[in-house]
Amino acid sequence: MLRGSASTSPARPLVGREDLLGRARAALAGGGGVLFRGAPGVGTTRLVQELAAETGADGLLELRATASGAVVPLGVFLRPLGEALEAGADAVARHPGDPASPTGLVLLAAELRMRLTASGVRVVALDDAHLLDGPSAALLLDLAASGVRVLASLAEGAPAPDAVEALWRDGHCAVVAVPPLDEPASLALLAGVAGAAVDHGLGRALYSKCGGNPRLLAASLDAATRAGAAVLRSGMWVLVAPLPPLASVDDDTRRRVEALDAEARRALDVVAVAGGLRLERAAALVAAGGSSGRSAQGWSRSSRDRAARSCERRRRCSRTRRSTASPCSPGGAS
Repeated sequence: MLRGSASTSPARPLVGREDLLGRARAALAGGGGVLFRGAPGVGTTRLVQELAAETGADGLLELRATASGAVVPLGVFLRPLGEALEAGADAVARHPGDPASPTGLVLLAAELRMRLTASGVRVVALDDAHLLDGPSAALLLDLAASGVRVLASLAEGAPAPDAVEALWRDGHCAVVAVPPLDEPASLALLAGVAGAAVDHGLGRALYSKCGGNPRLLAASLDAATRAGAAVLRSGMWVLVAPLPPLASVDDDTRRRVEALDAEARRALDVVAVAGGLRLERAAALVAAGGSSGRSAQGWSRSSRDRAARSCERRRRCSRTRRSTASPCSPGGAS
């Protein structure tokens, strides 16, 4: 905790969500999955992470959908797909033609489903399910139909692939609506973020401005302390000047990205397209682009041979960028 400044650590305290978690746990206990639906910044991702942590690491596959990855069919599954290609997937060997064709995508999806279930995957935790490409959504639905439990976040009002909608239409997942925090929970969140008590006047001003959105509450408190509108007095944060203009969730995210150095930006670009990557693989891809392949957290340098192999695997997957006529599923084109 920095003295004289309120922290906006990503690990914000989880408050006011016990009822939602209780409903989600009940759905999991019944053998189904859960879709947390809410506005950006309201905490759907955090709830998925919390529930995924409770399921334990065994049999858990964590994925993150992105707009960049959605241009690649099966984009959210690029990491397990790359591992399958590296291992010499049988479906690829049987179908050496264009993997972007409907037949090629069906075979790849079927191979992935078989490998994921055979490897013991029992729970898929997915962030931003509304950003899935069609084939990825179809594969996710097929996994759910085969008994894999899906935990996912979904942006309220955002269009989603029909296969994602089928997750709750067909009874595979319960939908848990995530509203903004009420005022008492917002004040508790602010105190947890700040690491000290928050004066009622400051808390009310932030709640009125942010409407109980956890991400905006944390970002606005941080902006207020940086601007000198909120100061720490006798162990309590108090409001001494008007709050600065409210940044949107997009503005907050953009500011965080713009603050990254060039090397971290390249790493972020890689992960945005490829999804989650093991550390050594991400370092190799960054190194292949001319970077040192390390970050402030101490990424290790990867060999050029490994970097070349990693990039080649990504290029093979990227051949699927050409859009298909319709989303496909492991059982056939739909």
